[in-house]
Amino acid sequence: METVSYVPKLCEGEGAPFKGCVVLRKPGYEEKLELHVNQEILEIISDAEEGKTPSKMTPKEAMAMVKMVRWSYQFFEKVDITRIKDKVYFKDLDSLRYDSSCGPILQDIAMKLVHGFQLGNG
Repeated sequence: METVSYVPKLCEGEGAPFKGCVVLRKPGYEEKLELHVNQEILEIISDAEEGKTPSKMTPKEAMAMVKMVRWSYQFFEKVDITRIKDKVYFKDLDSLRYDSSCGPILQDIAMKLVHGFQLGNG
């Protein structure tokens, strides 16, 4: 089982609202294929590649994103993220899931898992 440390986009750079990273198990071929057979999810992946943001999604597209985010949960191994403004610490998947400010982080992670990691990342 191969894992990778990933820094979500909202944790990158000076002035980022969060800091930290997550450790993810890399999905196997059949796990990624399972997701790619869903046409709605393929459309979301395509839209994301074109820069379409979740706030501009149709209800059908938003439901596909929900499926993708839920699919990603199985790959979380460790969470170590802090929200800078109030120093709230997120130590596990549930703490991310139940804080609405972390939605973009979960979406980012799901997209990263779908697209894969380059060798040497993390």
